Amino acid sequence: MPQITRRDFVAGIGAGLLPLGARGAGNREKVIVVGAGLSGLAAAYELYEAGLNVKLIEQSNRAGGRVKTIRGHFADDAWVDVGGQTTGAMYANFFFYAAKLGLPFEKQDPVTQRPDILLHMQDKLYSAAQLRKDPSMWPVALQEEEKPLAPFRLLGHYLGPIAEEIGTVGRVLDPEFIGYDKLTLRELLEQRGASEAAIRQIDHTLNYNSIDTVSALSALRDAVRLLAMRGGQALNLENGNQSLPEAFAKHLGDSIEYGRTLKAISHRADGVELQVETNGQRDTVYADRVVVAIPFTALRKVRFDPGLPTARQTIIDELPYTQIAQTYLHEKTRFWEQDTPVAMVVSDGPLERLFNASNKMKEGRGLLVNWINGTGTDTIEALDPEQHLANVFRNMETIWPGCRKQVETTLTNNWSNTYVRGAYAHYAPGQMAAHAGTIARPIGRIHFAGEHTELVAPGMEGALTSGKRAATEILEANYN
Repeated sequence: MPQITRRDFVAGIGAGLLPLGARGAGNREKVIVVGAGLSGLAAAYELYEAGLNVKLIEQSNRAGGRVKTIRGHFADDAWVDVGGQTTGAMYANFFFYAAKLGLPFEKQDPVTQRPDILLHMQDKLYSAAQLRKDPSMWPVALQEEEKPLAPFRLLGHYLGPIAEEIGTVGRVLDPEFIGYDKLTLRELLEQRGASEAAIRQIDHTLNYNSIDTVSALSALRDAVRLLAMRGGQALNLENGNQSLPEAFAKHLGDSIEYGRTLKAISHRADGVELQVETNGQRDTVYADRVVVAIPFTALRKVRFDPGLPTARQTIIDELPYTQIAQTYLHEKTRFWEQDTPVAMVVSDGPLERLFNASNKMKEGRGLLVNWINGTGTDTIEALDPEQHLANVFRNMETIWPGCRKQVETTLTNNWSNTYVRGAYAHYAPGQMAAHAGTIARPIGRIHFAGEHTELVAPGMEGALTSGKRAATEILEANYN
């Protein structure tokens, strides 16, 4: 094993663009990584490359977790990322691993015309471009300064000045900002002077469960992240972002075992004991250390012996996950467009949002994605895919009567009804102050990874960063 100092490890990880070590002949330590999402794959990859004997166990039959690409379902060889969709300026580790594993990115078509947004409000369809030209047409009581910003720039308008003051994401827990964690997002918007009509529009297009349940500081953290991503280009891997976990899995080979569900973790004097279930049969496996890289929604089902500290168990039990239901509709024509490209449709009813993903289709054919977030999913959580789809069709027909006849192929994906029970984590009021600074800390020989443990980096980048961090903790313990 090459001699690597603590300084070497800290410098490499701090840069965020270096592998943690070179694979050597010696296997000094056995590590089990639980969960083959991006965080678990990154941790296993770095430990494997550093020469440790690592085993990754995954309860499903595929690698990637919430990074999921659907291929071969739609015409024109179109694929869709139903999870893990966004990259950008903050995604250094994502780009690094993609390059390391030889994965090409999609070529981006130049934007020749700014697409419009259609607003379906009070049973009437409006063009956002027309409303900007004639603000008197707005059917809801927005303030005059809010009208040019609605619907999607409203939240940034009210959070932006505070986000600029925070400056960098790592400062959100500083004393001068931590007080925002006591507020809900609604309370902060009201303090900032937002109209009730603006608050309703923000809530209806929100990427959390509700403005009444998300911490204002959690929303500010994400606003600062967005500021850091300004000017960066959003890119997808060729053939979808699931190509990255697939490449990790290919590299790790038989180090990954599928269909194995963690049931219990016990600390022992010389290591960690895990109870793992496979096809209904439970067995015991041992490791010197373990990386738990599964969402807290799944970790709630795992028994710890001895029990975790109260604060850690509390956040595992209570951390909210955003509920998202998606419906993909392959259309014969792009009937929602007239003379101008349309990027999306926003409804004040239960349909919420429709995104235009037709760039993946041949000319004339269309692909719409219905996206329902948060409390809007409450009425459809118990529906099976056919019932969910029928519900979407009913709501779409209120906007475009007869549009159901245009649909050729459909796909539904409801993150509420998966093993994960949600798409991604956010904080409720009071949780950031109490837990954000400690949520990622190891407990004995148990290490934690996942986008939910990462304060600074967002989404897939947060997952990769957390996996690298957990691997660093183990490697530093191993070498010192």
